[in-house]
Amino acid sequence: MKRLLYSFLILTAALLSFSDSSAQKKNRNKNSPLAGTNWKLAYAGNSPYNPPPGVRLVSMTLNDSTKNITGFLGCNNLAGNYMLFGKDGITFTVVSTKKACTPDAMRVENDLSTALTDANKYKIDGDKLALFKDDTFVAAFIAQKEETPHP
Repeated sequence: MKRLLYSFLILTAALLSFSDSSAQKKNRNKNSPLAGTNWKLAYAGNSPYNPPPGVRLVSMTLNDSTKNITGFLGCNNLAGNYMLFGKDGITFTVVSTKKACTPDAMRVENDLSTALTDANKYKIDGDKLALFKDDTFVAAFIAQKEETPHP
């Protein structure tokens, strides 16, 4: 009888800890600023991104419910999927349209496409998102502030 009670208590504790960690994972991903934020490119590889005024910004947005990524690479539109794993793991599967552009726009686009393909870790610090391939930095983004409409 003691053995049965002991087994029941262990099983109950295991189930409770599993459901708690599962809820914590859902909560972390649901409330994460990673998804739902429009991330503006700041660096692709070692190159800072400084677009001239009036140019459409290179940016991406991740959708938590669908695990889709959409954005603009500087010349072409970006679409695809992402997957989160562990506490800071991420992978991207991306595709883009294939218009030709200026050499500068194509360089940024190629650098960012490579960074997204290579990335397997991320870190968010305030309004900054950094992507890494293992421990090597590959890209950085800044959360784009929503503009409030003027009355």
